[in-house]
Order: sequence, then C-alpha cells, then structure tokens
Amino acid sequence: MLETRNQSDQSPVKADQVLDYATALAQRITTGSKRPRAEVEASLAAIYENVGLTPPTFVWCRSPREMAGFIRVLRILMMQQSLKPESDAMAALLKAMKQHQRQPEFKELMSKFDQQVKFSGAQAIAIGQNIHSRLTNYLVRNLSSELSDSLDRSCGSNNRILIETSLRQALSQRLGAVKDSIARNNWMQVSKNSSAETTLKEIHSHLYEAIELQNDILPPAKINLFDAWGPWYFYWIAVYGYAQQAPELNFSAGHSTNELQDWMQLLDGALSCQLFENFAFVCEHPRLALFDERGQLHNGSGPAVSFNDGDTYFAWHGCIVPGWIIEQKRFITPSQIDRQSNVEMRRVMIDIYGWERYLKNSRLKKLHEDKFGVLYTKDLGGRPWQSIYVVEVLNATPEPSGKRRRYLLRVPPHMKTAKEAVAWTFGMTEETYNPDFES
Repeated sequence: MLETRNQSDQSPVKADQVLDYATALAQRITTGSKRPRAEVEASLAAIYENVGLTPPTFVWCRSPREMAGFIRVLRILMMQQSLKPESDAMAALLKAMKQHQRQPEFKELMSKFDQQVKFSGAQAIAIGQNIHSRLTNYLVRNLSSELSDSLDRSCGSNNRILIETSLRQALSQRLGAVKDSIARNNWMQVSKNSSAETTLKEIHSHLYEAIELQNDILPPAKINLFDAWGPWYFYWIAVYGYAQQAPELNFSAGHSTNELQDWMQLLDGALSCQLFENFAFVCEHPRLALFDERGQLHNGSGPAVSFNDGDTYFAWHGCIVPGWIIEQKRFITPSQIDRQSNVEMRRVMIDIYGWERYLKNSRLKKLHEDKFGVLYTKDLGGRPWQSIYVVEVLNATPEPSGKRRRYLLRVPPHMKTAKEAVAWTFGMTEETYNPDFES
C-alpha cells in the first residue's frame, strides 16, 4: 500500500487515486490495451530517432516464444549469408533446413517471419547491436532527469517517491509475474508448442558446425532471448503519466511532453520488446492473464497465460507447471507425487491433491516429530534404500489468509530426527543447525 502517514494533510497526492491508476494500467497491459500497432511503431520510431538511430524494421510477435523464434530465424539467415554458396558448409546447412521443412510449427514460424521481414536470399541483412543500454543511458541522463525535476517542483520529491513506490509495487507484482514465470521457469520446456524451438536449436547446431568448417568466419554474438524490455522496467514512466492526468499536481512535462507520450504508448502498447539497431521485435499482449490475490499467475481450471499464437502456460500460485497437472488434476495420485523429483512441482501436486488426503492415502509412517518438523518414511520395496524419507516443514512466511504452506522435502534414508532432516536440506548437521529464525 502507498504510505501516507508521513505526508502532511496538505499533500496533493491522493493515495487511492494512485492505486486505482496503477491497477487500471496493469490490467490494460496484461489483457491488451487495444492500442493500434501504427501508434506503437510511430512511438518506437521517435524513440530511435531520439538516440540518433533511423527507424528500424518492426517485427510483431504474438508471444515471447515467437519473438525468440523470429530472432533465431534472423540469426540463421545472417549466418547463412556468411557461407560460401558452393561450400560443403552451405550444403550441410541446406540439408539441415530441408529436414525440417515439413515440421508444421517450423513452417508456420518461417511463414510469419517472411510475411513481415520479406527477406530475400540475395539481400544483405544485419540485426545490429542491442540498443537497450544505449537507451538506458539516454533515459537516465535526459528524459528522466528533466521529468523528475519538473515533478519535484510541482509536488515535492517526497510525494514523487511515494507515487513511484506505489506504481512500482503494483506494476512489478503483476507484470513481473508474467515475465519471471515465463523466463525463470524454463518456458521453453513447459509450453505446449516446443517442437519449433527444438527445430531451431537443431538448425543452429548444424550452422555452428558449418561455420567451424570455414575458419575465417566467426559466428555472430549470441542474443539473450530473455533480455526483453517491458513495462515491468518502466514503472517510473507511469509516474509521469499519472501526474499528467492529476490536475491537483499541476505537472507539466514541458519540452519532454512528446517523448513522454511516446514511452507511455509503448508502455501499454506492447508486452515486451527486443530492440536492435536495425530491427525492433515487439511482442503483443497475452489474450489471457489470470492472477491470484497476491498478484501471482494462477488458474486452477485452465491456462493462466495464453497468447494469440496459441502458446499457453499453466500456473499454480506463481509456479509454472505442465498443463496436465491443472487439466487432469483429478487423476493425480500419491504414486505420481512420489515419483516427482522437482520439490516445487511436488508441492504444487500435493497442494492440488490435498495435504491431509496425501498424508492419509500415501501411508506415510511417522518416525519423529519436533519443533523443526515431522519426519516420515514410505516403504517402496522392503529395503531401506528403496524407502522414501521426507520431512514436513512449515513455511515461516504466512499467506495472506494467515495459513502457512507446508512442504515435504525429500531427505536421505539415514535420517533419525526431524531436526537432522531439516539440517540436511541446508547442508548442515543436526549439531550445527541452530537457526535463530527460519526463512
């Protein structure tokens, strides 16, 4: 929440209005703002010109996966140009490409790319350097500096910081959840459509092998497919967007009005961007994004995020999971849970199945209990090394409801006490594990 206790009664900042603005902006971004592409492209062209670059070729992408795919395709085409037409390396590349021509997802990706880029095999092409750091330097030294000075004169730096804090909390929570859950939870593996990504990786491996045959050719610098800009980084832009529509703040962007408008249109006109000197890859908003009360991606009955190309992601309170865990949750069994090696995934499956039900139906035998947790075992074959040993612990941080999540952590079969088992999960012995508090 926006803190107001240190503000005077005469403060022009209205906390409720700031939070309403932040919520509405986050909602527009995660469900689609319906802003025309032409407006977003015009704003991006102006942003490029502000840092001394000519407007790029715009490539619109229906999902983060498609954006990553398009960038990979462009790199493949660039690398292909570096090969000699009659070389063994080119022959090997063409053979590799031919192997995948009938793969449906790959064909669709290449078709969508050709529609936008209209690339010719004889055409020289270069993606150029990533310009994010160049833009950051410009924003910090120019636009942000001028706007913050102007807003400070209108309502004071303390009030500006209060507005910024509130918007950062609201936007980073919801928008960061979309970015982090997709990128940090290995979205290439859990998305429904993984074959096109696999195909591109295989072609890349052939390309690098081909390029190694020509010692005078160096492969282009790798592109970080997760280094995408988005609204989660630009909450500070929203501060001035809010100030413009709040007459009580008496704020004017002055000479920066048009620039601020360009960034605001980009802010709610695209989910994310990867910007290079000659190409701007722009990702559309998801058509669906659902969250729980904590702002974490969540849907207990279907996809939590769905994009316009059919790419979907399932999530349970912030944890990206395979679709079957949500869509076929009624078929989850204790044996499936026991076979799951990923601790967080196992916790999700037990959450869905029900903790009390799991402890009852899995026939766990309680071995020891103390203030650190409860140690259980489950016999899977009659021999000690074939048994499952788990320790049940409570998360020290309570949920908004006041309840604490329970975790079952797999531990080695030689554990004797709950404390020893918990200590093992931290890489410590029972004697050395004496925490002042648990996290």
